[in-house]
Amino acid sequence: LPAELTIPPDNDTLTRRIPRHVGLLLHGATPSPVALAFAYAIGFGAAALAWKTGPGGIAGAVLTLLALDWAAGIVANATRSTRAFHAAKPLWWAVAFVALHAAEIPLLWWLAQDTTLATWMLLLLALKLAVFIIGQAELRTRHP
Repeated sequence: LPAELTIPPDNDTLTRRIPRHVGLLLHGATPSPVALAFAYAIGFGAAALAWKTGPGGIAGAVLTLLALDWAAGIVANATRSTRAFHAAKPLWWAVAFVALHAAEIPLLWWLAQDTTLATWMLLLLALKLAVFIIGQAELRTRHP
């Protein structure tokens, strides 16, 4: 990886309160304050919308968590910090990431009885995976 994409030691005061292994999975080692603000604002905004329009109960809670993960993941996967973290992992890691998230689609359709909710959540997931795959392809491609 280029030097600017390497993962530095844990010295980032912004993420020190989050356990390192959790922070790395969520937003890489060195997220910018702007990226963190957007990821969490968009994630919690989508979660609030999913909770308000969802079926309620346990199904609504699961949909709310999925919306939070998928919406915040769109922003996080676009950042240099997250892209570098995942690119430093073996290719199977990226394949597993995509497969795990794709496996959530049947759960979404089963839980979201409202097709409008399911449709916009599917769009969130598609965007999250697209940003992830594009970022990984760019970082993993060897240029002469």
